[in-house]
Amino acid sequence: MFEVTPNELSRMWAARAIPFVEEDEPAFYQSVEAALARHAAWSHEFHTRGKRTGRIAWFQLHAFPSPTTVDDSERRWTLFVVDITPLKETKARLRQAYQTLSSHIDNTPLAVIEWDREFRVRRWSGQATAIFGWTSDEVIGKHPSEWRFIHVEDASYIAGMLDKFHAHVEPRNVIVNRNYHKSGAVLVCEWHNSALTTESGETWSVLSLVLDVTERSRAADELAKSEERLRASLRSAGMLGWEYDVARMVTVFSGDFAVFHGIPHPGEPLTPDRAILSVHPEDRERVQNETSRAALCGGEIQIEFRGPAPAVDGRPRWFESRATVVKDQHGQLERIVGVTAEVTARKRAEEERAALDKELQVARQRESLGLLAGGIAHDFNNILTVILGNAGLIGTAAAGGVPVGEFVQQIETACHRAAELCKQMSAFAGVGRFLVQQIDLNRVIREATTMLRMAAGHRARVVLELSPAPLPRISADPLQIRQLLHNLVVNASEALGAGTGDVRLATADVVVPGQGEWEVRYSPSPKPGRAVLLTVSDSGHGMTAEVLSRAFEPFYSTKFTGRGLGLPAVQGIARSHRASVGIQSTPFTGTRVEILFPADVVVRLPAGSARLVAPTADTPAWRGTGKVLVADDEPNVRELAASVLEEIGFEVVAADDGARALAAFRVNPSNFRLAVLDLVMPGMSGTELMAAIRALIPDLPVVIMSGFANTLPEPARDDATAPVLLDKPFRIEHFIEAVRTAYTSRKVVHPGDTRSESTSSTKSF
Repeated sequence: MFEVTPNELSRMWAARAIPFVEEDEPAFYQSVEAALARHAAWSHEFHTRGKRTGRIAWFQLHAFPSPTTVDDSERRWTLFVVDITPLKETKARLRQAYQTLSSHIDNTPLAVIEWDREFRVRRWSGQATAIFGWTSDEVIGKHPSEWRFIHVEDASYIAGMLDKFHAHVEPRNVIVNRNYHKSGAVLVCEWHNSALTTESGETWSVLSLVLDVTERSRAADELAKSEERLRASLRSAGMLGWEYDVARMVTVFSGDFAVFHGIPHPGEPLTPDRAILSVHPEDRERVQNETSRAALCGGEIQIEFRGPAPAVDGRPRWFESRATVVKDQHGQLERIVGVTAEVTARKRAEEERAALDKELQVARQRESLGLLAGGIAHDFNNILTVILGNAGLIGTAAAGGVPVGEFVQQIETACHRAAELCKQMSAFAGVGRFLVQQIDLNRVIREATTMLRMAAGHRARVVLELSPAPLPRISADPLQIRQLLHNLVVNASEALGAGTGDVRLATADVVVPGQGEWEVRYSPSPKPGRAVLLTVSDSGHGMTAEVLSRAFEPFYSTKFTGRGLGLPAVQGIARSHRASVGIQSTPFTGTRVEILFPADVVVRLPAGSARLVAPTADTPAWRGTGKVLVADDEPNVRELAASVLEEIGFEVVAADDGARALAAFRVNPSNFRLAVLDLVMPGMSGTELMAAIRALIPDLPVVIMSGFANTLPEPARDDATAPVLLDKPFRIEHFIEAVRTAYTSRKVVHPGDTRSESTSSTKSF
């Protein structure tokens, strides 16, 4: 025990050399001396350090005095020494464990409260004081009912919980209830309770771990209120909020998904396969594709779709979903948050508005058509009046032997006016036939100056403000550009009214930006890039907003009846040249018309296009020979063409449609030297007939006549295989020149025929 022999212990005792731990030695000997002096029993605890091992050992010494001798000369003692080292070590470990537990309890954010079997406070941690305000001295030994601790509205609930503990129905639980702080404030606390029982089943200790969740509870209440407000707002707006969890593949909605879409509930959970049932079967693939594409690319989703269930009136219900793709910190798709709104009313309003706009457009078209028809009727009636009147005068004059040349000239002039009106109409429609070249706009304007000043009249002064720097060339037909300039100058000079003023023509080299006011200022919106700007302005009275909005309507005019193709024709010519038009005008400040010609657009002529001709000095004296096929469904034109051809030496085979003409040609193709065909005929068109004829005689010359400018191929300069074009109406000398150009412009070799006709040097253009 002491790691020494008894004799050594006796010597050590006598020498007071027992190896006590230092702090125990004085106390030990003092206790021994006191006991000896009293001759009374005594006990003492001490610990020693082993002589050999140095191990600390604890001992408990109990000494009892024995009866003394008669003369009290010798006193004896009985000693008991108990090794209490294991007990001391156990107590030390227990004390350390208790201190550790106490430190943890003091450091935890949870309040630790222990209750005894009567549910009185046995332990009250420092965190309990921090949460509730009362110190341990104020509550130890008290029952909760003995101080203002449990909220009055939760008292019965807590009493029931205690009864369950005592009845061993519920040995542990987690509850949330309200408590009072020492200051009187109400706290919301989360209690984790567990009860310990004895072997006999009696509850002897209850441990409560308490967390103050007041702020969390308040935040949860606010969140619940906010969510309810959001749900109410969505309901009021006819919307349904939703969130799709990608990992769980489940969609959560703010309201009843099935009721909102008017369908039977597809079941829980709402997976994508079930959620897609809210979409009309015909729209599902599109919705899934757009959603998947947005999910991969990120960003916003906006999809309109029809619901599977129709509205009460049987028409589709329309919905619109807007959503945001949410990704995690690694860029992986996490969820999609969105809202779906029923937009049936809006879609129907759009449909009704579109129908109304269509009706309005039709009404405007009818109005424009009425103006167009009225204007054409007015001008053509004037022309026909001249023709009919002079025709009557010719008849009267012929019977009386009076010269009729003047009357014929009047009829011819009226016909030219009719032809000019048709050209203006073609220009308005943007379908005129062009000879496109790369031109210098400044040069065209300078060459047309005399004509423009004559068109402007004596009250208007034409002022040129052309760009001093060379302009980039533009692809255009010089004749059409002259017509455009003529119309603009005439319109500007008429805007001066009875007074005098200036008509200014200006040009500039500009660069059209990619976006901005240019898109609104011109129609159609010009393409970005370099352009040539033509401006024609006047100092006239200007136009009101209403008049300006109708400036390009045909035959709409505030001047006088029967005019009004000037600006519409300008717009048509500009459109056919891929140019943009802008107009600015306000009352009393004049009008400004701007044309933007793209400088980087080159129009190339297709191979095999038609050719244009003009009469030459020797046209009337020219004659030809051979058989000519004439096909035209208009009898008067067909008879006129046949008469002229016979007059200049040809033999004519005439037909009133393409099929009959082809049948006549097939009888003996090699006999024909030329074909004169109308472009537009019932059944087989002129171009189809030409192809069928040239399948038999590939080089047969062809003249094509047409009054429909938009159906003519673009003219060519040098292609000798191209047909020669002849516009209706035409003069006799134009007709003869067209026939001569086609007839003499190439060698014609017929199968089995070695005869040939040399190519003429006549220039076609």
